[in-house]
Amino acid sequence: MSSNQGRDDDETYILKPQHGGGTQGVGAGGAGEYDPTKIIKRQPSTGGATDNSETHIIRPGAKPTQAASTPNVDVQPVVGWLVILRGPGQGSHRAIFNGNNSVGRDVTQRIPINFGDSAISAEEQAYIQYDFESREFYLVPNMAKSNIVSVNSTKLVSPVQLSYADTIEMGQTVMRFVPLCGPDFDWSDELGTDTIEK
Repeated sequence: MSSNQGRDDDETYILKPQHGGGTQGVGAGGAGEYDPTKIIKRQPSTGGATDNSETHIIRPGAKPTQAASTPNVDVQPVVGWLVILRGPGQGSHRAIFNGNNSVGRDVTQRIPINFGDSAISAEEQAYIQYDFESREFYLVPNMAKSNIVSVNSTKLVSPVQLSYADTIEMGQTVMRFVPLCGPDFDWSDELGTDTIEK
């Protein structure tokens, strides 16, 4: 007689490794040998907006995954990106947000270029500004820093307006500016100005 008989497939089972290499299923129906490739269903949801009745397959060596959480509606919308073309972090990207974005090596910066380039200041090497009212981007160098910031190979001594595909150089890192927002689109068109943090 199979050890799985009498089990309700709508129950959730916890599979625990046994010394012999097998698995033991523990659920509302009791303990016993259990097939690790068996399809397991969670108990159907009794209320709330989240549906927990999806089917999961547990295989040997697989780690259980956590169900996707509800999207965070408070996350600031992205208005553009910096893409690392050369230097540490090549191929990576960083998001730009509405308002004043400090750029530096430290993770506390709004745009952290934290890929190991020690020639970039830890904090406030420069600022990238975007405002949904003007729909323009500006790169503002921090002249209190000795580190040089360049746009399209021109060293900055004052703010400069950014355009699509401009290259920004900081330390050994070269980045490409890729805007999402601008004259043709802004999140204020979709979300309204009350939801955009200045």
